[in-house]
Amino acid sequence: MAKYVAWLRGVNVGGNHTVNMQDLCKKLSVKGKQTVTNYGNSGNLLIESSASQDEITKAIEKATHKRVGKTIIVMLTTAAELEAIVRKDPFKNRDSPHLKTSITFTWHPLPITAKDVPIKNPEKDVDIIAIHGRAVFSLSYLNKGRYGMPHPFIESTYKISATTRTWNVVKKVNELLKNGLR
Repeated sequence: MAKYVAWLRGVNVGGNHTVNMQDLCKKLSVKGKQTVTNYGNSGNLLIESSASQDEITKAIEKATHKRVGKTIIVMLTTAAELEAIVRKDPFKNRDSPHLKTSITFTWHPLPITAKDVPIKNPEKDVDIIAIHGRAVFSLSYLNKGRYGMPHPFIESTYKISATTRTWNVVKKVNELLKNGLR
């Protein structure tokens, strides 16, 4: 069976689109065919499945729609894609208490290449520093008392759906996926 991560956009953030992740995992798990667990409560599903990527995505969309009354956007990443993203690690030597490191997963690859980065947003609170397929690596800076949010900048600039996770969450999910879902 293949392994995936489903990054659900906007689930359990700020009291919106509330989904009980353990119930969702139970609903999506099928003995012998699909195992689903979660990491955290903000829409990170770790999946081991014999189903196709399209079947997995549609099942998650259907199950979340039943729970919140609207379709939740799902960004599915294979274990191999996630491992390549973590290996790329453009955040080395960028630790700072005034900086947040994030990965934004997009529905489709951005219409930019590595030579186009870094890209700074007009608010000067987010820099896109690297891309890898549908993964966008960004740095967020403190501006007017808040850190910049990469996905609104990416969504509005490139007219594409996206969801963001901290670098630490992405690394932890990758570790869990490599070590088994049980």
